[in-house]
Amino acid sequence: MAAGTSLRTAGERGSADPGPGAAGSWPETTRAALAGAGGRGGGGDWDVTVGGSWCTARPSASAPLPERGWKLRVSAASAAGEAVLSAVVRVLAGDPCRFRFAAAQEHLSELNSRNGDRGAAGEFITVYPADDAQFQRLAAELDRATAGLPGPVVPSDRPYRAGSRVHYRYGAFAPPAGPGEDGEHRSVPRPLELIEEEDSLFLVQERITGQPLGSWVAARLRRDGGPGVDWAEAGPVAHGLLDLVEQVHAQGLVLHDLSPGNVMVRPDGTPRLVDLERATEAGRLAGAGCTPGYRAPEHGPGRLALAARGRVADPAVDLYALGGLLFLLATGHDPLLPEDLPQARPAAERLGRWLALAARTGGTARRLAPAVLGLRAEDPERRWAVARVRAALNEDDPAGPAAFPRRPRHGGPRLRPAPAPPAVRRQPPDRTDPSGTTGVSGA
Repeated sequence: MAAGTSLRTAGERGSADPGPGAAGSWPETTRAALAGAGGRGGGGDWDVTVGGSWCTARPSASAPLPERGWKLRVSAASAAGEAVLSAVVRVLAGDPCRFRFAAAQEHLSELNSRNGDRGAAGEFITVYPADDAQFQRLAAELDRATAGLPGPVVPSDRPYRAGSRVHYRYGAFAPPAGPGEDGEHRSVPRPLELIEEEDSLFLVQERITGQPLGSWVAARLRRDGGPGVDWAEAGPVAHGLLDLVEQVHAQGLVLHDLSPGNVMVRPDGTPRLVDLERATEAGRLAGAGCTPGYRAPEHGPGRLALAARGRVADPAVDLYALGGLLFLLATGHDPLLPEDLPQARPAAERLGRWLALAARTGGTARRLAPAVLGLRAEDPERRWAVARVRAALNEDDPAGPAAFPRRPRHGGPRLRPAPAPPAVRRQPPDRTDPSGTTGVSGA
């Protein structure tokens, strides 16, 4: 990536802040370190993008990835994240290949938390070597570069050596040529191969082509500075998200980490689910960790009264996260609220004010606001069912339901209907307009 190119997430209007402790500091310092590196196999230019809680770096001049291959994962203790990332970036700047990492200290702490999902434990940095020779070369170089730095093991992978921060596993890299064999776009990645390696078993799945939802939204924010994505593009994605969640729940599963980084928008505009490691059968015990802003309040820290419920997979947590994705489409921001002082107001009230401001000039916000508030109810029993959200969107769309053709819906358990959410009131702002900032005290 050429020097001076800005990073922008769905909630940002300009370049990422490179200051210490800033939300965008790890992606920005990584971009700066990679710019002009000129390592073997690349011309020094990198494409660095942020989607949800993850940042991905790709050498611009690199060859296409193979269909499958060996992945390297590098873990880090929460306090050592910056040191481990710097060491890995120095190695990859000289021997370029694609890699991704947790974009902020907060997400790394979530991954390492004892309340986090064991399936994602230790996955701070994932490296995608272009071939077996680079895999062997980078495994040794990364092990040397991170020797002595603290970090957990990655339970799902094999360590490069005892005590190493570097682990490896086999998986799919490149996407298949087209849709599934039945001609339908499937809601989740297709299994390709089951591989047994000594005493480990690896499931190879298709890689979905497209953009993470966060990056897709950021690329389509209105040029006039208005909030969110125009309804012509946001509407089909919103309906597609409803279909995906409904299909998963019909199979008796709970996604447990529905977030912008785990939704890919294909080139034809259809959303697909990826990274389903935290999916759990409804009613079974499940990890509490998931993406900030999309985590249901019953799974949040300090909720002792709901701690028992927070350990059980409940479709209601996906409904709450779905409301966050619709909020992202409506406003261009993740539903993250700063600390409210001196006296905290209910989150629904603050989101309602934000949506009311966005609805003044944003048609997407006007259409989605009631559904967002219905899905984001703090009480799981009051959250809107998918069918109710779909009905609300169809009623408000002048083109009617035929405007967004959908795949046939599957049968399955119906989620609980809920009372209507608080009305979205149109009030003049008494603080900074949240549609133009990433941290808003008045939301």
